[in-house]
Amino acid sequence: MKEIMKRAMALLLVMVMAFGVVQAAQGAAVQAANASETESVKAKKAYKKYLSNNKKENSKFALLDINKDGVSELITTNDNGYHVGIASYINGKVKTIGSGFSGSQEYYPDKHLYFSQTTHTGVDEYTYYKFTGKKLKVVARKYGDLGYNAVTGKRKPKGERGKSFKPYKYTVNRKKVSAKKYKAYVKELLSGAEKAELTWYKNTSQNRNKYL
Repeated sequence: MKEIMKRAMALLLVMVMAFGVVQAAQGAAVQAANASETESVKAKKAYKKYLSNNKKENSKFALLDINKDGVSELITTNDNGYHVGIASYINGKVKTIGSGFSGSQEYYPDKHLYFSQTTHTGVDEYTYYKFTGKKLKVVARKYGDLGYNAVTGKRKPKGERGKSFKPYKYTVNRKKVSAKKYKAYVKELLSGAEKAELTWYKNTSQNRNKYL
């Protein structure tokens, strides 16, 4: 009988300890969620003030949590998304983490990635950035003269190229690599990634109050 009682008490003790661990884990998760929610509210209030002080003709804004930390980044444009600036709420302040981006823009929050493709003064650039929570870090880049085919990297026929020719260069984490290594890296980088679509809002008092 005593042996049975000992086993029962031991089992009860194990169950109580297990329950305590679960409760502690749930409590920590709730605290983390509440902290993130509070930070998100602070960020939106800061973005609202920032946008109020930076009103320009045709200016619009969008919100997107690029690195999935529970706090959205602020993306702004004055020309329907062709040129964009990206700001984040860092250490209690709105900080610009990227500006002057133009051309095609893509966002992959599940991979913490931002992609920009632009063509300017005869140079073609494809750049992948990873948002670390404090800055946009270049992780892959392809750039070169438009006298070369953007896909194959080979020189275009005479009738399709300009006067100057510079072959495409490729980098991964700021180190020069071959086109083959670059393509393999980008393929792995985007494996399973889901592209997010932005919703733009005009920078008006009504929209700031509604979305921020």
